[in-house]
Amino acid sequence: MATWAQIKKAIRNNYEVADELQDILKLIFTFADDRSQVVFIEKSETANGELWVRISSPIGLIDSDDIDSALEIVAGKICGGLIKANGIHYIRHSMLADDLSYDELIRPLGVICGIADLLEEQFIGGDQY
Repeated sequence: MATWAQIKKAIRNNYEVADELQDILKLIFTFADDRSQVVFIEKSETANGELWVRISSPIGLIDSDDIDSALEIVAGKICGGLIKANGIHYIRHSMLADDLSYDELIRPLGVICGIADLLEEQFIGGDQY
């Protein structure tokens, strides 16, 4: 079973953490084209105490005229979903932490980051997050 402490340690050992709260780690990824993307790794628990890990990356507010196109793009991706929280669209993916390996955490992290950057570039027009 992966604990939140083990997950945080693995992230800290392999990535530069830009900010850290008790249950959230903030990472900033920089791409070759000088674009960057914020990604949050967050501890979440179900009502019965199961530990889950959420990866989310902000995009910005996608215009209502473009939301269907954005949803179609995300539908073709292997993981992640488009959500809206507090007036901002995010790409988010959640995983049960029971027997989560490092690779099972890191691989979706890269996918979520890339999808969010793609949508931000296409629908927001700039590097907002």
